[in-house]
Amino acid sequence: MISLPLTPRHIAVAYDRRVMEIIRSEIANNDVVTLNCGQIQNAMRSIYASFPPGADDVAFINDIWNKITRRGGETENTRMRLQLQFLLPTHRFAFAKMSPPLL
Repeated sequence: MISLPLTPRHIAVAYDRRVMEIIRSEIANNDVVTLNCGQIQNAMRSIYASFPPGADDVAFINDIWNKITRRGGETENTRMRLQLQFLLPTHRFAFAKMSPPLL
């Protein structure tokens, strides 16, 4: 699955329909946290938010940005390199289900 923030309240999701099905159009709070963490870890200078972040939020985000090693993606004429973020195999998003279910 690939997620791309479009606005502070909307994301685009690309996925393989052979193994995943979207079952809800709204996401649960736990999903918001997971997607926001992914956005923070992959963003270079800015993030989408539905409200202005507070000073504590900004400090938290800057702390993460200062600790992670940047290996940005690249797109060239003949190849593409992505920076992927992996979740634990037991992780499940409330808005999606695996089909067929994974063991």
